[in-house]
Amino acid sequence: RRKPQGITVNYACKLTSERLIEYVKYRKIAVRFAQAYTVCVNFTVNGKTLYAVGFKNDNGGYVLRNPVFKACTSSFVTTIYAVNSGKFTSTLNVFEGFFDFLSACTWFNKRPNLDTIVLNSTVNTKQILSVLRNYETIHLFLDNDKTGQDTSDLIRSEHNHVVDCSGLYSGYNDFNSFSMYARRSH
Repeated sequence: RRKPQGITVNYACKLTSERLIEYVKYRKIAVRFAQAYTVCVNFTVNGKTLYAVGFKNDNGGYVLRNPVFKACTSSFVTTIYAVNSGKFTSTLNVFEGFFDFLSACTWFNKRPNLDTIVLNSTVNTKQILSVLRNYETIHLFLDNDKTGQDTSDLIRSEHNHVVDCSGLYSGYNDFNSFSMYARRSH
């Protein structure tokens, strides 16, 4: 996959596009969670104007996804604090990608009640290592592949109480793949 050059965000708005909502539904994500955490981003890349589901990161950029396009405007993690916590929770959830995070919200039918970081790429793992010290326990929802395992090993080397939650979706690459298959077969 070739990395697109020069993504310019034209605007972001509420996720109401029928095509993007169909894409979210295809990925077996509840629309209410997609609309709570993502937006519709209109952007220009390589001279073409497109739109995608946008997941905002802590740097003000977006992770962009539509059925034929996958990119980010800037590489950075997304932090989601527990609702009304006002302080750190004792446990932190770490997801590899935003569709995995949204799949968990859909699967458990609720917003997270723990602080959550979405890496948006395992490349961003080193950005969060110092933050891990603020938590007693880390729950990892990483991909079941070599990169996910390497990331898990790195986090375990920095923190003593790590729970690998990927067993929930063993046999699948990630939470979203598991969720998509499980919801199609019922």
